[in-house]
Amino acid sequence: MKLVKLKDINLIYSNISEDAYSEYDSSATYNTGDRVYVTKESDGTTERTPHEIYESLTDNNTGNYPPDNPDKWGRIGATNRWKMFDKYTTTQTESDSSIEVVVGFSLCDTFALFGLDATTVDWYLYDGDYTDSGNLITSGNIDLSEPVGNWYEYFYGDIEYKTEIYINNIPNYLNGQLRVVINNSAANTKCGMLCIGREVFLGLTQYDVSTSITDYSRKKVDEWGNIYLKKGNYAKKVECDFWLDSGQVDFVRKKLADVRATPTIFNVNNDALQDNSFSSLIVYGFYKDFNIIIPGHSYSKCSLEIEGII
Repeated sequence: MKLVKLKDINLIYSNISEDAYSEYDSSATYNTGDRVYVTKESDGTTERTPHEIYESLTDNNTGNYPPDNPDKWGRIGATNRWKMFDKYTTTQTESDSSIEVVVGFSLCDTFALFGLDATTVDWYLYDGDYTDSGNLITSGNIDLSEPVGNWYEYFYGDIEYKTEIYINNIPNYLNGQLRVVINNSAANTKCGMLCIGREVFLGLTQYDVSTSITDYSRKKVDEWGNIYLKKGNYAKKVECDFWLDSGQVDFVRKKLADVRATPTIFNVNNDALQDNSFSSLIVYGFYKDFNIIIPGHSYSKCSLEIEGII
């Protein structure tokens, strides 16, 4: 059982354009339906992330900073460049070629991608400026195709691809920069979320983990018994117990308390003790509740209920 407390994204480079709209100008006049994107705080100088699109709700709209005036501006969402950094996995950055980004990776050892529509991912860690090839420390290439269960599926089944990956044990560097290239050889490339942070070991997960989903689809039955279904999004749900040294009880309690009501990555797998790492047990979300029981001097047990964010 591990958790990753997420760090803020410092976007150094992206090959994705913002959007076709103009950047908000406090001196300009906007009319109903006009759209802009906002990159600065109200002071006009401080960077505001993620960059977001707003639509004017009124005519003769001048000098009304969009995030501070919800009666005059409607929030549409993050720009295409920033959708993969907006804290939601279902809003996807999309490109008709590859998606390439570089983010600050100072003192981080883990990154994860969620909401992928891709076939491969290449990543590169640099100690310093990524434009200097001499700063390259390590790299990796990930084939996202799912393993095939039998020969019939190999020859006749559809190729399935992973929609999320979790990469850990990356060396820590104070001036680290992470370059990620997401590719799709079959269609447009999409990415819902890139997260970075440092992994913290909490304990060993006990078998009998429960994994399920919370389904947000709509199901309606009318007075004649006709059923209407509208497929919606879903979020992961995991319930588990894990064991820890009793001497670590205060440490684990503090780490869990620190991420209360905070988007966090939970990796419920025991990577060193199991043959396969289940993506079902890697959750971007929050815990609803935890309970630590101290049955004896040596080991203690923690129960945890985790819900995913979409």
